[in-house]
Amino acid sequence: DAILSMGVQIRYHAKLGRDFRLRDLREEGFDAVFVSIGSHRSHGLDIPGMDLDGVISGVDFLLNANLGYKVDLGKKVVVIGGGNVAVDVARTVRRIGDEKELRKFGAVSETREHIEAALDMARSALRMGAREVRMVCLESRENMPAWEWEIEEGLLEGIDLQCSLGPKRVLGREGRVAGLEMLRVRSLRDEQGRFNPSFHEGSELTLDADTIIYAIGQAPDLSWIHEEDGIDVTARGLVRVERESLATSAAGVYAGGDVAFGPRLIIEAVADGQRAARSIGKYLQQELRIRAVWQSTEIRHRMADDFDRTPRQKPPVIDVDRRTGISEVEVCYDEGHAHTEGSRCYRCNVNTIISSAKCILCGGCADVCPESCYRLVDVAQIRADEKIREILRARFGTDRPAGSAIIKDEKRCTRCGLCEKRCPTHAITMELFEEREALA
Repeated sequence: DAILSMGVQIRYHAKLGRDFRLRDLREEGFDAVFVSIGSHRSHGLDIPGMDLDGVISGVDFLLNANLGYKVDLGKKVVVIGGGNVAVDVARTVRRIGDEKELRKFGAVSETREHIEAALDMARSALRMGAREVRMVCLESRENMPAWEWEIEEGLLEGIDLQCSLGPKRVLGREGRVAGLEMLRVRSLRDEQGRFNPSFHEGSELTLDADTIIYAIGQAPDLSWIHEEDGIDVTARGLVRVERESLATSAAGVYAGGDVAFGPRLIIEAVADGQRAARSIGKYLQQELRIRAVWQSTEIRHRMADDFDRTPRQKPPVIDVDRRTGISEVEVCYDEGHAHTEGSRCYRCNVNTIISSAKCILCGGCADVCPESCYRLVDVAQIRADEKIREILRARFGTDRPAGSAIIKDEKRCTRCGLCEKRCPTHAITMELFEEREALA
């Protein structure tokens, strides 16, 4: 709604490459295009049997499960992969299995309006005919790329994790999946350090399966690109962009997010959107006339006691017996734990400001700093860029003055405030920096 209120038009159910091409957008009169379609195509497995009914990609499974479509998986499911998507698939399969058992006993309504009471009444039904979910991955348990907490939650939910195994072929019966044949992993990398798994010959193992879901990585679907578009693709199968402007090799076409850089954090995709908007503004000769202005306010700042020794507060989770379907497993912090977790924030927009007029170079800040952020040095030993040399010349008349200076490593600072408290001349203040927008 916030976006629509700005006058943006959205065309729904329109897929690039199926319903329109870049050429069509140009013919409609659009001068610039930003491509941010993500990486929604699953990497496939080049093994026999992948064309059998019952072989599903992890992305397709999660999409259907989260949209509420019925996914008939049978009793035994094998998930191939060791990353976060694979664990997410396995956990979702496990919980959908429990939910189907509850529904069989009339314990879960379709609208989920009374799901909590239903779960209380039917805990015993959870174990009756429960689905078998096995997860198979190339890596050892210690080297799995998935987050440790996600793996632990999956194990608690009853996933059977089998590591250091690689798929050899999918077994079938009458055109449908019947099992997975695997080999034990000898090593994951070759002598050059490249990812190139090798296996022990004669170590075949077989798992029965009604469904096999593979989740071994994702890539962008670039089938929409035509030669006439003039868009270059990298060896990794990503849209090639100029890193700062996000411009592609085609005039007026920009790209960002996973389609240009591969899987990253969502905040980086947000930054790409902002960077692309500025670049497109310049391209259209309508550069945004907004600039950032920083303002500081002196504050009384103190970190909480033992903030640096307070461990991360794990979000509470609902009991394993209550987990079904795609419902949330993690719940909100209570007020006490929320305050404790918040107290760990380093407040990166709070900074120590040192007044050169008040500082007497006593070294008290360096002595008290628990992170050794401060150093007293001979000014003549400072090797700096032209900007710092200009400051030295303005202050001392030369860029090689005699005297001492304080150097601070901002990356190590935890904003504890001890230096401010220790300073005998009150030369150090804690100031809150905030950004606001202003017309350029």
